Amino acid sequence: MSIITNKRLIEYSGALIAMGYGFFIYLSDWPHIWDISLWDESTYLANGIYFWDPSRMSHHESSPLYSYLYKILGHFVGEPQKLFQLMGLLVSAGATISIFLCVLLLSRNLLLATAIFAILIFSNFGMVIPRLVYAAVIILMIGSSVAFSLKLIPARATALTLTAYLTAYIRPEFALAFYILASIAAISWTYSIISFKRNGSFISSYWVDVAISGGCLIIIALLMSAWSIPTIKGDERALIAFGQHYALYWNSVHQPGSDAYLNWQGLLAENFPGAKSELDALIKFPKGMLDFLFGNIKNLFNIALQEGKSLIIKYSWFFLILLSVVAFGLRPRPREIPSEQNRYLYWSHTINALLCLALASPVLISIILIYPRQHYLIVLVALIFLYISLIAKKSAANHSVIPSAILAIAFSIFVVPAPSEPKPIIEVIKSLRNLHRSFGLVLEADGGWCYYMPRRCTTRFIQHIATDQNVIDYIASEGIDSILVSPLMTAYAKAYSQHDLQHLLEDPPSFGWHKTDIFPDVYLIEKNGGHALSRGGALFDDPKRFVRNISLGDQFGVVASVGHMSLFVHPGMSTNTSFDFHAGDFILEAECQSLKIRGYMDERIPKAALDRGAGSVNLAILKNADTLSVGPIHHSVSHDFVYDPSPGDILRIIVDNAGNSDTDWLILHLEPDACQM
Repeated sequence: MSIITNKRLIEYSGALIAMGYGFFIYLSDWPHIWDISLWDESTYLANGIYFWDPSRMSHHESSPLYSYLYKILGHFVGEPQKLFQLMGLLVSAGATISIFLCVLLLSRNLLLATAIFAILIFSNFGMVIPRLVYAAVIILMIGSSVAFSLKLIPARATALTLTAYLTAYIRPEFALAFYILASIAAISWTYSIISFKRNGSFISSYWVDVAISGGCLIIIALLMSAWSIPTIKGDERALIAFGQHYALYWNSVHQPGSDAYLNWQGLLAENFPGAKSELDALIKFPKGMLDFLFGNIKNLFNIALQEGKSLIIKYSWFFLILLSVVAFGLRPRPREIPSEQNRYLYWSHTINALLCLALASPVLISIILIYPRQHYLIVLVALIFLYISLIAKKSAANHSVIPSAILAIAFSIFVVPAPSEPKPIIEVIKSLRNLHRSFGLVLEADGGWCYYMPRRCTTRFIQHIATDQNVIDYIASEGIDSILVSPLMTAYAKAYSQHDLQHLLEDPPSFGWHKTDIFPDVYLIEKNGGHALSRGGALFDDPKRFVRNISLGDQFGVVASVGHMSLFVHPGMSTNTSFDFHAGDFILEAECQSLKIRGYMDERIPKAALDRGAGSVNLAILKNADTLSVGPIHHSVSHDFVYDPSPGDILRIIVDNAGNSDTDWLILHLEPDACQM
């Protein structure tokens, strides 16, 4: 029977309208609710709109599916700050709504779904950073709604396997759930097929479940062929996550307020010397690791108690109304349940619990092994509500809509607009934009300022510099034009004893750098009097996105981005490497008029290779079959080509090996000129 009959449609509509009104009130201050968040969320945005390459889908660890969502939305919203805010709204609201619909569909109880929806809103469920976690929740809820609507256990496991696969391309840890659920599906399908061979026709009895399972398997196979097979590995990324969060734990226990998080590598080396992974640390230093793991479990329960207590106190009147209506709205209808059905219900609950546990295993393990971070807790809460809905589905509850309508109205009365957080990052971006000039290559520590000024600058992160390298030497060698100095930058310089950098940050004029105050505790220092040498900005960190129709030479042919506005090109053993370069689009995006292409051999070519005649190519640049420029390039001879492209101009670039295919490491640097600011 449908959960919504004609007689109850008006009652349902009233409850849903009240909830929708309350949800609108809650989000009424958008987009002024959130500040921009740098690092993770901004990196996903940049990977989608600046650095997208289809090959990213071959590496699920970088959350490429979420970046692809940014790429799609970026076609409609060009301004990165607006794009950030809109994506946050869509996934945050989408996750909340998807949980509500999933609970309603599976539990068939509007009161339960309404209560959970209200709790999500009152607890500010949708305000966590990074917001990609909400995209994961949406996939989990949609997949679970389909899976747990199926009758066959192996069909449920198969649908959840596809769900976990897709989620792994947003939250990489779900690769573990993918393999667990795939194993459950394989075992349960084998058992079911054997059982039905003895007891009757399998496909005719559950043809819908079989068809959906077959569709899921086909989709998984196609995606694996197009993307990749997710892998579980405790690589450097996992060690970094452990090290940084161990530093947070150590900081809270031993020295509150210190900057141990910045120097997590030294802290890890001090407490777990020689450990190559978290498992290695557990084997070699069990006491220290067990203290850390049990500390995470303790923190999980403390967070749950504190958040629950705070929520009940803040919205005590709502919870009193909830308790009043729940006695009627969720009151079981007494009925006789045969013993066989009791046994079925027991096994059904057990299997559902097992499947939910498999789906939750990545976040549970992450909470214990890393830290109970909010984005892990968001997924865990969603899956807990999912399981509650499955339990409610098996109970003979009173499905009267009146209590739900009362609760929905109470929600719409007590709800208030979402809290508006301070916006220092937006203010810094606004101040930088108001300077109306290019900042070139910018060294920073905060996680992606230039992504929001893509034509003004390109980011280089101080965290990516080897800790034993002198940062001043790096600034000189990389041609850094500007440094955005924030409290994190100064703390980093202090934590890693970068004394020369500290002196530069404290007294820029003595080094010939110009200082501009941007925001309290934030300032910009620039060399060359604020006239940056670098052009192009963050839009051109991956110039390969302007490259099309690549024809690689045999065996050795390569075309790849190798840094800001630079391409690495290698000809083949006996054939050319060639490609189309969309010079018109390049100049249009740079807001410039002229383009200089400089070809030279990579200075890292070994001397032994040069001695045997390596490192020599011929470069030809054509337009519509007309040769515009041609010239030899070797280790001591470069080739410069200056061109004023028109809109839509496409250059064909051809590189041959000049008769010697040995170590032909050609760099093509693309430099726009006569740019607007």
